[in-house]
Amino acid sequence: MFLLYEYDIFWAFLNN
Repeated sequence: MFLLYEYDIFWAFLNN
């Protein structure tokens, strides 16, 4: 589950 969390953070960082 934490992997999805890290992926979400990474993707959000790129989108910002």
